[in-house]
Amino acid sequence: MFKVTNFKNSMLEAVRSKCLKCLDLIRDQVKESTASAAAPTSVVDLQEYFFKMTLDTIGEIAFGQDLGALSGKNLDFMEAFDYCQMYISDLFFRPGPAWLWNYFTPAGWCFRAKTKVLQQYGSSLVKEMIARELEDKNEESEDVDGGHEHGHERKETILSYFLQKESRESLKHDPRTVKFLADVIMNFQLAGRDTVAQAFSWAVHLLSLHPDIQEKAYQEAQAMLGSPTAAASATFDQIQRLEYLHAVVTEVLRLYPSVPKEGKWVFKDDVLPDGSHVAKGSWVLFVPYVMGRLDTLWVDAGAFKPERHLNKPKPSNFIFTAFQGGPRICLGVNLAYMQLQYGLALLLLSFKLEPVNGGKEVLPLQHSTTLPSQKGVRLQVTLRHATAGGG
Repeated sequence: MFKVTNFKNSMLEAVRSKCLKCLDLIRDQVKESTASAAAPTSVVDLQEYFFKMTLDTIGEIAFGQDLGALSGKNLDFMEAFDYCQMYISDLFFRPGPAWLWNYFTPAGWCFRAKTKVLQQYGSSLVKEMIARELEDKNEESEDVDGGHEHGHERKETILSYFLQKESRESLKHDPRTVKFLADVIMNFQLAGRDTVAQAFSWAVHLLSLHPDIQEKAYQEAQAMLGSPTAAASATFDQIQRLEYLHAVVTEVLRLYPSVPKEGKWVFKDDVLPDGSHVAKGSWVLFVPYVMGRLDTLWVDAGAFKPERHLNKPKPSNFIFTAFQGGPRICLGVNLAYMQLQYGLALLLLSFKLEPVNGGKEVLPLQHSTTLPSQKGVRLQVTLRHATAGGG
């Protein structure tokens, strides 16, 4: 039986292990670049690391597999994943129907080939997990028949939840089950990689531009989690007490929402809360990137002020729209906050961040469905333990 507690523990361990591995790689790059310096420091593109880290993290959470992005493994999958993401984003801005581009252009042919790579990878993982699930079901039946309890604590994932909802017959004989589950885990991969990686990227960019806010976040991480070594064993409760970092994440997403523009297709005639009529087949568009910068919605909207979210009621999901609202609110909102608060805390406990060229090179890519930086996020990264007054 799927246990929420087991899944919660598995989720935290996935976030922890990938964050720590990412920090080790950043630390190694900094040390290698300044082997003889008293205070190791180097210019590092953190966005590149964040994309790899979040892909590996969501792989663990979704289906219990380390995709190896941080280790340089599964390069075909990574290349196919990146290509399909960018191609789909570009389709929104190309004239004509999608099928025309997919079937009659070199880019479309490449997209279809890369899609097969992703489908084959997903299907192979699902088949492997189905074999394990059938084995577990058999063990559970034997335990019940023999009067024994199923002793080991299983590693719960999103895929394992769906697998346990399926019957033995469906898992064994219905090919639609494999396709459906492969699509499910790929959907979680798409939703969980870019959005969180970009939130991390804009967070470190803004923290580098505001050293006073960076210091407050660092002090909170130190007070709540302790040294970098102690923080590596942080609990859910400790992470949730990082209230200032929670406010930092909210403020980052107000200014740089991971999905900067949204559109909803009207399934049937409806009336909006303000009385506006929308007809079936219409599109309703809203732009979180603009909404987060409107002085009519936010006081001093252009300023980065995490304090606006401290000790105050949570803003309406229809004003702070980074996670949408109502029945369509993001399923991963709590995971995203936990991952970002913990990851930023670990990062700040180990490194001090400063902008390169005043941060002027870090600009959003506006024609994308999500919000990456055009040329990465290059920061001057300095090991804290080697700086005067560091933690």
